[in-house]
Amino acid sequence: MHPNQIFLNSTCLWHLFCLSSYNTQQGEGVTMKKNDTKDQLAKKIAYLEFVEDQLSTELAYIDKLLKSVGFPRGLSSVKEVARDILQDHSQE
Repeated sequence: MHPNQIFLNSTCLWHLFCLSSYNTQQGEGVTMKKNDTKDQLAKKIAYLEFVEDQLSTELAYIDKLLKSVGFPRGLSSVKEVARDILQDHSQE
């Protein structure tokens, strides 16, 4: 297995873990109900903004980390490698 493929697999697993943790913490996720009060909606919005900030920070960190280990364009390069791997496997 190619080292880049191993790294890609571990990154995908990390994101799946983050998403499953988010869904577990929120039950079925953050949903709006007709009878939610303004305070409840404000709390949901604040939580979603927090999650978005955390994910954006993580994505920027991953992009920087990928550049430091040899992917010249960071995440874009990883996606390109992943597409190439998938294309090679489909041709076999």
